[in-house]
Amino acid sequence: MTLALAFCAAASWLPAQTAPAPGNPQGAPPRPAPTPEQLAIQAASEKDHQRMMGLLGIHELRPGASANGPNPVNYDESRANIYLNLPDPLVLKDGKRVTSAKVWWKERRPQLVELFDREILGRIPAHLPAVTWKVVSTTQEKNGEI
Repeated sequence: MTLALAFCAAASWLPAQTAPAPGNPQGAPPRPAPTPEQLAIQAASEKDHQRMMGLLGIHELRPGASANGPNPVNYDESRANIYLNLPDPLVLKDGKRVTSAKVWWKERRPQLVELFDREILGRIPAHLPAVTWKVVSTTQEKNGEI
């Protein structure tokens, strides 16, 4: 009982809290406007992004998930069964059954590897810009006795 009275007395000494402003849910001070340097960095980043998109031949990006838009986020695990349409590993693309290990290694396995490369790993774009590396200096260092 005395603990409850002490808590109520301590709570009465605390200053009253006001509700945050509608546009500022946490009551934090408003963000300052970006500086000219920050604006220049943002512009340079956007320019570099567009340059890379052009070099890679990417015309547009796929939209990400949105809360209420046309591409909603899915948190329902019952709808997230990604293994629904897995191909039968013992049936060739043309519908014939694999009847021996030799057929598996010569025909079906390459089909599955190609499918995995295309659907899971992804492919390197056809017109990838060349990257060259050059050693400009070397330094001999020791970490302890090594």
